[in-house]
Amino acid sequence: MFQFVGLYFVPIKILNFKTRNIIKKCKTNNGLDSKQFRLISNSKKKIFLSLSKKNSRNYLSITSFFTFLITMFFGNFFLENSGLIKNFYKFNVNSHTFYSKPVMTKIKTVPVFSVTNRFGQPFLIQNKHGEQVALMFFSHIEALEFGKELEKSHQATNPRIFIMGLDKAIKMISHGATSSGIKDQYGQDIKMRFQLIPDEKQLDHALNLTKIRGSQQSPPNIPIFSIPGLSIIKGKEKISPMFFTKEDLEITWDKIRSINPDFEREPEIIEGDLISLIFYMTEGKGTINQRLNFGFVPPSESLAFVKKESKAEPSARMIF
Repeated sequence: MFQFVGLYFVPIKILNFKTRNIIKKCKTNNGLDSKQFRLISNSKKKIFLSLSKKNSRNYLSITSFFTFLITMFFGNFFLENSGLIKNFYKFNVNSHTFYSKPVMTKIKTVPVFSVTNRFGQPFLIQNKHGEQVALMFFSHIEALEFGKELEKSHQATNPRIFIMGLDKAIKMISHGATSSGIKDQYGQDIKMRFQLIPDEKQLDHALNLTKIRGSQQSPPNIPIFSIPGLSIIKGKEKISPMFFTKEDLEITWDKIRSINPDFEREPEIIEGDLISLIFYMTEGKGTINQRLNFGFVPPSESLAFVKKESKAEPSARMIF
């Protein structure tokens, strides 16, 4: 297939997989657009997200994201002034990069997964504009499923899983369509894009939370989860942690309750949108941004997968 174009990173690891039990099917020819979201599964939601500097800030409801920020801010303010925030200080979540650093530094330990051949070239699908699209999954399971489906349809032989940090993925996506170096039958250059695939299970969680509240606002396209007022201490800093999975947040809350039994058994979990938050953190200099000091907790299952598979010998290399 086609190779990565304009790489900005050194791969963490390129992994080989052979004996995986994959059951879900994934189509490989869908209408994709930088401003629209298409389904690639008849029974499940699977959203392809394309990001560009011109339209990223506007693709999600401004009202929805503003509500998320205000809820976090006043939750933090209430707990701090009620004295309960001291109890949160006693709990130190097993987190990564929770310091006052640029947002791209804070998300660099969040892994995303792409399917490549043995040379590190990504397998692509074609959108309705004739552009080739390289998929980057938040879920390693969905990436494995995609690779297995490519094998079943004889479009790939012995595919690999390529792992990179989310910061590198965002940078690659932000450049929009780039040249693939391939010509079509009319001699025209074929464009390629990189697209993020959010975890399907987390999309369902976000949609359910929206329905439970009876909200008319649009659910996030790449969901993150938190609890209003939840803060942790990392070094000398107070951090508002954002979780990529609802399950990790619930486990963290259970640990907090083990030392604070008066806290609610089932807290109010709110969902936000990752891309909106990244742009807000990058450009925002207001009181909310400074006070909350957002940090990110990578999915525990993804980290476990990376740790396990990184022990294997790399079976592919990048071609520049």
